[in-house]
Amino acid sequence: MNVKWNPLQYRTYPQHLLNRGVELPPVDLFVTTADPVLEPPIITVNTVLSLLALDYPAHKLACYVSDDAASPLTFYSLMEASEFAKLWVPFCKKHDIQVRAPFMYFFGGDGEPNADTHDISMGFPQEWENIKNEYEQLCNRIEEAVQKGVPCDLTGEFADFSGINRRNHPSIVKVGLIYGSNTEDVLTGISIHARGWRSVYPDLDSPAFLGCASTGGPIIMTQIMRWITGFQETLFSTRSPILAIVTAKLQFRQSLGYLYILLWGHCSLPEFCYALLPAYSIFTNTHFLPMVSEPAIFILVALFIIHNVYTLLEYIKCGLSIRAWWNNMRMSRITNSTACLFGFLSFFPKFLGFSENVFEVTPKDQVTSIQGASVEELDNGRGQFTFNESPIFVPPTTLLFVNLTALAMAFLDGYSWLGLGEIFCSVWIVLTFLPFLKGLFQKGKYGVPWSTIWKSASLAFLFLYFSRQWASKG
Repeated sequence: MNVKWNPLQYRTYPQHLLNRGVELPPVDLFVTTADPVLEPPIITVNTVLSLLALDYPAHKLACYVSDDAASPLTFYSLMEASEFAKLWVPFCKKHDIQVRAPFMYFFGGDGEPNADTHDISMGFPQEWENIKNEYEQLCNRIEEAVQKGVPCDLTGEFADFSGINRRNHPSIVKVGLIYGSNTEDVLTGISIHARGWRSVYPDLDSPAFLGCASTGGPIIMTQIMRWITGFQETLFSTRSPILAIVTAKLQFRQSLGYLYILLWGHCSLPEFCYALLPAYSIFTNTHFLPMVSEPAIFILVALFIIHNVYTLLEYIKCGLSIRAWWNNMRMSRITNSTACLFGFLSFFPKFLGFSENVFEVTPKDQVTSIQGASVEELDNGRGQFTFNESPIFVPPTTLLFVNLTALAMAFLDGYSWLGLGEIFCSVWIVLTFLPFLKGLFQKGKYGVPWSTIWKSASLAFLFLYFSRQWASKG
């Protein structure tokens, strides 16, 4: 309610600032990376180049790159990119290029010379071709360094990387980002808001940023689990937004906004138990919902319909499809029973001092080529859920088996039609975990591993057995 109460929509008018460059404040830009293998240097390079080419006075921009891996490869790539930036930044500002990340500009097909959008007499086609060739050479040099190593000794500008320990190394340049957490961005945001800084969220009609997200089930789960653990670290730390209301200048509603994020993982355990409740009711021939013959059932049906219609309308208002709504609805349930659950439970051993917190880097999709074949590689496997033998996939597979068994028993044993609410809930859970049901019949990375199937089947059988035993004693 706090998040959606009194929403404001800010509109920006950059054209009003054209003659007020003196009034623009200096801006610091932060780029973070942690592993040159999982986060390829070319992605970091494109991020930095797009930031340097912002439509902002160049002398008021400062870009800092935080490399937790202390990789000479990343440093070498940035050194090479700095030379290319001397061509790229003037090119973008001269021709008012809208897409300012080179790999998206060339690879995405938005940069083809067009007489309708550029003045051919200005020599744009030739300049475009030169910039494209320079970028290809930059990509080749970085790729060669990835394959063969940095083509120079660790001396001079590279001396700081000689004999460095990637797990414990000093900062070459110290900036204001707060380290020591899995969610350093949230921790930094709370800290600067607690000092009285006011922020504004501009929701632009044309998205101003392009994120390069991880793909695939295991990678996404690892990232979300890391977020959940980091959120709880922040919540139970001295920088908690609850304490910042009293001890600092964090506003009350701002604190509630942070709590909305930090408490994300806390609903995972109750939700997992609630997902077992319809099956338990069918196993024990009991009810937790009003029966079909009772008027109270219409209240729950109305709440269910209103909630789903409201969220669907929000997606449509944002220009998203019904399929996007349904996929996100399912993924929110899947992540709550996997990554959120494990992230929530794994925090307490660390909080009690029984384990160490390890920062896990999630690999990013790399797009460096501007050839059409890369598009096929990027689209290959898109929309398919992937699995591995991680125990993180055991809880949702168990939920699927439990509810499938409950539905089978409801139809075979003649479960009362008055308990239609419980049957519908089980059907809804099965539909939610449909990627896991499909995974039971597929092979390779798109199939649920046999080890996960056996573990989940055993847990489902134990749940059925103890549910029946409990009901017989009752």
